Amino acid sequence: MRATCQSGGPNHYRFVYNGVYTEQVRIYELRGNDLKVEVIGEADLSELYVNEVLDLLKPWQGKKATIRLREADKELLEQAMTSDGIFTHDEREIELSSDQFYWLVVACKEGVLRFGTFRWPDANYKNLAFSPLLLGWDMTEIPLNPPRETLFDDEYKVNKADHGRFNIRVGPNGLMYLLD
Repeated sequence: MRATCQSGGPNHYRFVYNGVYTEQVRIYELRGNDLKVEVIGEADLSELYVNEVLDLLKPWQGKKATIRLREADKELLEQAMTSDGIFTHDEREIELSSDQFYWLVVACKEGVLRFGTFRWPDANYKNLAFSPLLLGWDMTEIPLNPPRETLFDDEYKVNKADHGRFNIRVGPNGLMYLLD
C-alpha cells in the first residue's frame, strides 16, 4: 500500500483482525466501492471434495467474499475511522503478539498513509466504531473469534518459535519489524 499511496490517487483501507493468529485472522480491504473480506481460521475438513490436487489445500485457504458498498456506507466507515483516530498522526510504538486479539489498520486517504493499532483489552479497543460496520457487512457467515484471556504455559513461552508464535512492532510509519 505504501508504494501506491499517492496524492490524487484513490483511497485504500485495510483492516486486519488478529483473533489469536492460529485461530482466526480476518482481512477487510476497501478499494473503490468493493470491500473484500477474507477469514482464515482452523481448517474445515467437513466439506473437503477433491477433484484435483490443489483441492487438498482448500480447507486452509479461508473463506472469501466481496461486498459492493454504497457511497453512504463508505462515508459512514470514514466517519467511524475518524472517530477512532485512524487519520490522526500517532507517534507511539506498540508490540503486538500473534497470541493476542487486536485490529491493525492501514489507511491511505488523500495520499497520506496512516496506521492504527487497537489491542484488546486496551482502552482504545473497547468502543471502536469501525469494527461493527465491517462485521455487519461481512457475508462470510463466520463469527468473530471474540477477545478473551489466553493462557499459555511456561514451556510455550520459552519455546514460542516451535509453536508459531511471533511478535510485530508497529510505529508511526507502520510495521517496523517482525520479532520472534
